[in-house]
Amino acid sequence: MKITGITIAATILIGLNYCKAGFIQMVIPQVEWDGSPKFKAEIEKLINSGSWGDSQEYHFQKNPSTIEFAAGATVSPGPNPKHISITNKGNHNLEYLMRSQDRSQYLTFKLEPNHQDLIPGDAATVWVRFSEDG
Repeated sequence: MKITGITIAATILIGLNYCKAGFIQMVIPQVEWDGSPKFKAEIEKLINSGSWGDSQEYHFQKNPSTIEFAAGATVSPGPNPKHISITNKGNHNLEYLMRSQDRSQYLTFKLEPNHQDLIPGDAATVWVRFSEDG
């Protein structure tokens, strides 16, 4: 009986090693998109300097598949067609930048490990990089 109990306990503990905590989800409101000339100029300067690296296009209607970033983030359809989901599956803090499809607005946020943001919209250009604060 002792061997059975030890085996069951070991199996449970090994299984816990493979389980990750659930993702913490945050809905980003539409008002967070910024189209002010000053903000756009600052962001475009950073993009042109290369500090954001390479971007990827996400468009729900044309290609609703998941986009993977080397930093550990994924961009995929949200719970409804009018949301984009960005998830940090890595172990480091990330920052993401999105540009609206019509290039009139930008959105930038930090994303901690095991966090997911839902962003209003169905298409955007997306950049992801490691956050400077780790």
